[in-house]
Formats: sequence, C-alpha cells, structure tokens
Amino acid sequence: MPQEKQGIAWSTEAELAFVRALGTHRPGAPCTPEAVPLPERLTLLRQYQVAMRRRTRWGAISPPAVGAEVAHLIAALEPCCLCPEAA
Repeated sequence: MPQEKQGIAWSTEAELAFVRALGTHRPGAPCTPEAVPLPERLTLLRQYQVAMRRRTRWGAISPPAVGAEVAHLIAALEPCCLCPEAA
C-alpha cells in the first residue's frame, strides 16, 4: 500500500534523496550515483524531469525544490558526457 494512503506523506527531503540516487535503485545496480555510467544517469534524470510535468499528486513534496535539484544534477553531468574521456 502506498505510504500516502497510510497517512504518511513523502517529504521533499526523501524525494531529493531518491533523485540524487537515481540509477542505484534496481537490483544489480551500482551502490553509488557516482558509479552509474554517466550517459545512463543523465538519461534517468532527464526522464524524471519530463515526468515531473505530468505528476499531479505531490503531497508534501516541493516541486520547485525537486525541479531545481534535478536541473542542477543534469547541468553538473552534461559537461562530463561531452568529454571524450566519458565515452
């Protein structure tokens, strides 16, 4: 049962932690975000950014705070993905 239906709202801090760890949540994935291949991590963050626009139920989460963090993470990774060493 989703946490929200149990009366426990997902917090902005929890959502930020989730976003910062994108790429580490599936079985067999790297344990740290830094170990996730840069193109994969960038794709996941961009997909999350697109999905944010369609999300209607935010509960106690601050969309501006999460959106700003996602944009910051994308901006930090984009130069790395353009470097020949990252290929």
